[in-house]
Amino acid sequence: MVRAAIIGCGAAGLVLASALAVRGFVATLFCLRDEDVVSIMRNDGVIRVYGPGESSVKVSAAHVSFLRRGYDVVIYATRLNSLRELVDAVYKKLPNSIHVFIQPSIDVLDIINQLNGGRGFIALYTCIRRMGRGTAEWPGEGFVEAWGSSELVDYLAEGLRALGLNVSRQDSVEQLAWDYWATNLSSQPVAAILGVPLSRIKRISYARSLVEQLWKEAELVAKEYGIKLREELLEKLLSIRGCVPRMLQDVEQRTVTEIDYINGALLRRALGKGVYVPYNDSVYLLVKALEEEMRSS
Repeated sequence: MVRAAIIGCGAAGLVLASALAVRGFVATLFCLRDEDVVSIMRNDGVIRVYGPGESSVKVSAAHVSFLRRGYDVVIYATRLNSLRELVDAVYKKLPNSIHVFIQPSIDVLDIINQLNGGRGFIALYTCIRRMGRGTAEWPGEGFVEAWGSSELVDYLAEGLRALGLNVSRQDSVEQLAWDYWATNLSSQPVAAILGVPLSRIKRISYARSLVEQLWKEAELVAKEYGIKLREELLEKLLSIRGCVPRMLQDVEQRTVTEIDYINGALLRRALGKGVYVPYNDSVYLLVKALEEEMRSS
């Protein structure tokens, strides 16, 4: 039996655990907070994911400090804010495992390229919302792109397909990571600032124009790295009805967002290449202002 460790007990971790269960694997959720472990185990380890239907599976849960050797695959379903330090610590314990990432930032590509051995990347083009410690929901629409030579990545992709997501393979992790990042940096901050789901942006002309300008700036930076972005992915993401992205969820919950690792990453690369990206600079400052207001109140 393949042993899978999922780092993170948030909405994404619950969905990925359900996807693995569809393929017959029992995942262990490693939470970063003790209260998440207690809540899941208090419910006998049963988690539920709602989408087009309901998926109920049983998992094991533990604090991440109890991670031990013996896992064939490690899936990072945690926030970007502490990802690099976490990966360094986990990789020291499990260098021979396959390490799979789902974070929407080009910073993840830097981490992937530094690892030796099995690696994977899942671009999850949908919105997942945690409704409770062991319950998550998604809008019933979306698609996935997967990269990685491992059979385990295929199993995970097939499990996501069984949950109702369209899944395709991508041969280039660079192309996959750049596209996934660009769609998120163009859409997430606009949704967070306006307080609307992604599909509403398409019906607000000025919001749509702002998304397009953010995308064009991402294209300019990507060109400097020899990458041609696929704009059709942005169109597909904006068409998902009821998609409330993570950055908007963070603002609604009055917690720190991932703006530094999404749009901030573009600003750093644009500066290094001498590319002017005023729209990304502006939305970055607006989201940081929202975070500052939340802290002050």
